[in-house]
Amino acid sequence: MCYKQTDQSVYSQMTTHRSKEERRGQIMSAAILCFAERGYYETSMDDIVRAAGLSKGSLYWHFPSKRDLFRSLNETWLAEALEGLPERLKACATAAEKICVILDAPRDAVAARPELARAQLEFLAQAARDPELREWLRQTYIAQRTFISQIIEEGIARGEFRALPADAVARMMMAYADGMWLHREVNELGDDIGVLLDEVKATLMALLKV
Repeated sequence: MCYKQTDQSVYSQMTTHRSKEERRGQIMSAAILCFAERGYYETSMDDIVRAAGLSKGSLYWHFPSKRDLFRSLNETWLAEALEGLPERLKACATAAEKICVILDAPRDAVAARPELARAQLEFLAQAARDPELREWLRQTYIAQRTFISQIIEEGIARGEFRALPADAVARMMMAYADGMWLHREVNELGDDIGVLLDEVKATLMALLKV
């Protein structure tokens, strides 16, 4: 059970002097473990309270509902996955280099926070049932897909890429990224999923390049 994680120092050393952001981070760290271990429906706010080592009032003061907490977790995961990406893209000389940087982002995110990748699978499953979460995810996808499409169109204009439908390729790339979370959990490659990622990236680049 995820509440046993209170034995870990990250939770058990909580003090009344922690800042609002520290308490919020403490709650989210506990929630990640609970959602990853038990799933969205099987995790209760009481489970998270026990895992975080906080009072129920403190939890609800930061997050009014389980849905709010769940969405915040995924917003945090997305921010972590994209951290440093603008700087890496700015350093790229070609559109092909930019696409490679974007394709590598899922690998880096999974390697850094495997428990967040597991929670992401829960989010995708829950979004299919929850209209509010689904709409948030849809808007996020639209923004990401538009950005990727622009890079592909840039590559086509420069003669780097074939004249393929940019939006369709962007959709395929995003499906690839989402699929990585699933493969990370069930693929026989396990922790060596980098091998699969390299194969997918090489195949996509062979499709794109002139």
